[in-house]
Amino acid sequence: MSYGEAEGKPQSWFKDRIRPQPTDGNRLDHRVYEGAESRRELAKRITDSLNEILVKDSLNTIIVTHGFASTFLIMAWMKIQIENMGYCNLPASPCCVSLLHEDDLFSNRAVAYLCSTNHLKIDANANK
Repeated sequence: MSYGEAEGKPQSWFKDRIRPQPTDGNRLDHRVYEGAESRRELAKRITDSLNEILVKDSLNTIIVTHGFASTFLIMAWMKIQIENMGYCNLPASPCCVSLLHEDDLFSNRAVAYLCSTNHLKIDANANK
């Protein structure tokens, strides 16, 4: 997500200038900072990119993204309409992996696992 005028600023700068989400329900068009990308713009950009990726004939695809953007990627993959993404926020942590699966019979889509970090665990017996 582009943060507009906040790009590259120190953390202390953010606290004084952040614009909290509105209480009127229009979360999709809210901009946390001047010139920042809205949730709607981010969701549209990610949905469009995902659609381009999915037309390629690949058995498996790996997509790398930042934590906040991963919510919109997963929602787009699940075919959730952008209008319904205003309150969505899935957990993400550094280096986590989510597995999205579409079955061959009905083309149903599932989140097999979300934000797993099992691959980061060190096996104490691996070097013995």
